Amino acid sequence: MYCFNCVILKRGKKLEDASYVLDFNEEIDFNSLSIREKNKGEFINKILPEIELYLNEKLQIIEK
Repeated sequence: MYCFNCVILKRGKKLEDASYVLDFNEEIDFNSLSIREKNKGEFINKILPEIELYLNEKLQIIEK
């Protein structure tokens, strides 16, 4: 199993002020990317459209 975590902060902010926390888990059967956001809905409405433009592909979001 492989795990990667990334915290996205605005310059000069503290860890608890993180805009996003990304957790990537690689396992035998599947891989997953979990995204925690400080402001609910911001990732889907602001960041995801930019990623889809970059990848030229619509991404599937599974919410828990």
